[in-house]
Amino acid sequence: MSVIAVRIATFICFITAFAVLSACGGKEEGSAKFPSLLPTPTPGTGPGTTVSEGAFGISAKFPTYWKKPSLHKNSSWSDLCEIPASETSWAGRNISCTMEVSELDLWFGNFDLEFQSPNGMCSYVLVVPFWFWTDEWRSVSGAVSYTYDKRNDRISSFAYTPGVGSTAGDVLVKADTSGKQFVGCKYDYTGQYTDAGNCCMGGVTATITMIETTGTTSPPVDAEIQFGGNAFNCAKGPALDVGKTLSGGPEYPLVSTEGGKKTYSYNVKSMLESKKYSETRYVANYLRSGLTRPLAFSTEPYAMGYYQWHCYDSAFEKLATIKLEVREWNLEAELAKGSSGSPDTGGTEPNSGESINDFDDWEDLVAPIVGSPRQYPKGDL
Repeated sequence: MSVIAVRIATFICFITAFAVLSACGGKEEGSAKFPSLLPTPTPGTGPGTTVSEGAFGISAKFPTYWKKPSLHKNSSWSDLCEIPASETSWAGRNISCTMEVSELDLWFGNFDLEFQSPNGMCSYVLVVPFWFWTDEWRSVSGAVSYTYDKRNDRISSFAYTPGVGSTAGDVLVKADTSGKQFVGCKYDYTGQYTDAGNCCMGGVTATITMIETTGTTSPPVDAEIQFGGNAFNCAKGPALDVGKTLSGGPEYPLVSTEGGKKTYSYNVKSMLESKKYSETRYVANYLRSGLTRPLAFSTEPYAMGYYQWHCYDSAFEKLATIKLEVREWNLEAELAKGSSGSPDTGGTEPNSGESINDFDDWEDLVAPIVGSPRQYPKGDL
């Protein structure tokens, strides 16, 4: 199998690059840091582990120790996540599916997601794994003026005039760990929380008046301040584990599916395996109906919020789309009930008194029981 990076400027809302594969069973393998703890997911016989012959669909390879996981079409827990090649309506070719798994299983174990494309239906399939923004990014502009006192490394008389697309407060006075002040950007989160980065691009012109160590005030000088960040320093999720572009954004595999039934899978790393994150929202992207999707999932600028597979003909016309959400369950007994179960059972365990909801998902961020709703997880991963 050969992998060729092809740059395409625009696809729907966003595609920075494709990894193009001439695939016949192509596969992205995750490298487990803990092979004794994390066995490779294997094909099973449970719900969601197969796709019907002659259908475009998604299946999963679950760890054998997971308890009653499933992957189904949203119309019914008994429906496979698939589109028959005979389906002609767009409503029938634009489907949503959900993967159901207990929260500790999801935190601990990795799994594979695989599409199947039948002969004659798709010429290409674009694979778009889930990712999200951890915080807001921006490209700032404008002008600042201030006085810098070399005697105590302090800034006074600071003024910022925002440029196009910027707002008051985007550029401000900050201080390093020693207390030395400097002109910085609101969207540079370096050091503020775990894995925080500089997500501020652009820069400003500056008029600087210096007070020398002798107390003498020098004439104002003009300068430029560049903030040197990258929007994708605020990007996280399985898509970034599958591949990255040169700019650090997600690289989406584009798979050629001509010449017979084709499959392609990629591995979704567990939180234990990838970054030892303490919550499940790195992988679990489910939000129940009625909740407002956070800006972390916004399509402007570009984060998708779903696991997606797009079927195209040879002229890049879309023929079908599958979107997948991964939902974690707080109680094993509720998951066993299937569609009649409650995934978000709260309260405390009767014996230990510990919380039943042990890992936070996206609902805990956008509709928390305690505290205010948030648009970005920041370091809470």
